[in-house]
Amino acid sequence: MKADLLIHPAAQILTLTGSPQRGPDLGKLELIEYSAVAITGEDILPIGTRAETTTPTTDQQNSAR
Repeated sequence: MKADLLIHPAAQILTLTGSPQRGPDLGKLELIEYSAVAITGEDILPIGTRAETTTPTTDQQNSAR
């Protein structure tokens, strides 16, 4: 999937884990190191490590901007 905006590298991203956030899962957080965030339109795509969220093509496109 093509992203409109790719933010990388991010040293750390803090995100909620599990779904939904209720009961014992309420407030559980996950720290993803050396990560990236991809955004398409108004949607944040799944967040992960840079290797999981980027390809050589997206890296080249962002470097050209």
